[in-house]
Amino acid sequence: MLIAGIIQGCQNRPAEITGVQSVGLAGQTDVGFDRVTAPLEFSFPKDHGPHLGYQTEWWYYTGNLQTAEGQRFGYQLTFFRRALVPPAEVIDTESAWRTSQVYFAHFAISDLAGKNFQYAERFSRGTAGLAGAEGEPVYS
Repeated sequence: MLIAGIIQGCQNRPAEITGVQSVGLAGQTDVGFDRVTAPLEFSFPKDHGPHLGYQTEWWYYTGNLQTAEGQRFGYQLTFFRRALVPPAEVIDTESAWRTSQVYFAHFAISDLAGKNFQYAERFSRGTAGLAGAEGEPVYS
């Protein structure tokens, strides 16, 4: 039975997923989170950082680079923050491992002349310093 299961699992076919829910993401609603329903007045540098009342936020850094020899590159670095539960449901605890946030980062670089594109991604829980994301000190 075990060998049959392993062989079955190694077949080159798409996995069928039924009844699976990603913790804090799939099927999650925005109930209990702040919503933007009208223009907001921004206050910088405070508004460069996280707004923990909202469920999802992201920050983009994009640009173009050129070497001294004239080789051109384009880049994009994006950070995402996703709350797992609304602020009112966050359980206050002394555990360094409990979290109500997850973070994602995506970096891409394009070598325009070489027609080459590379990217890297990282996902982490917002706990015990694993994500390396902090709202304080305020980004400026």
